[in-house]
Amino acid sequence: MSETDSLKRFLDSTVMDYEKWHDGIGYDLEALGALKGTDKAQAIAWLKSRLCDRDAGWRDAEAAQYLGQADLIEIARRHRNAEVRRVVASKADRRRDILSALRKGEDDSETLRALDDIALTPDPEMRATLLWCTLHSPGVVAFHAAAKLLEIYTGLQDPWDERPFLLQFTEPETRQPAYAELLKRIDGIR
Repeated sequence: MSETDSLKRFLDSTVMDYEKWHDGIGYDLEALGALKGTDKAQAIAWLKSRLCDRDAGWRDAEAAQYLGQADLIEIARRHRNAEVRRVVASKADRRRDILSALRKGEDDSETLRALDDIALTPDPEMRATLLWCTLHSPGVVAFHAAAKLLEIYTGLQDPWDERPFLLQFTEPETRQPAYAELLKRIDGIR
């Protein structure tokens, strides 16, 4: 395969469609890694342009990280979108962004992605923040925070297995009793 074929393959992979978006499919990093010379320079210029755009996403940061281009990584590190920053962030910065998103308690994609990024062995502050979310965040976030706690502390594999219980976190009148049950299930507050 020629370099130009690799460039075409990479650029084709950057065109987003529903399936790629829905399934979380990133850019073709193998094609990106095969680039040399002017093709590589063209891909780097394209990525730099994307990362300077306010609508850049995690795929752009992932490609910058893959290339190891310090200037691209620095642009991603300073991006306004926490999802972009998290891809290239240090462990401490990543944790800070996750906690910040959760503490905002908003029902948005940033918060839900932050929940996905939580390690299965959270520290006490992360645990306390997740518990706070189950009581104070909008219903969708509370549902997913409770599911994450069950995943971490009980080994829950599929939230659908606990859907009736988790749905209690979406309604104000059932949230407090569900919270008490959640504490029992995860062994109280540690």
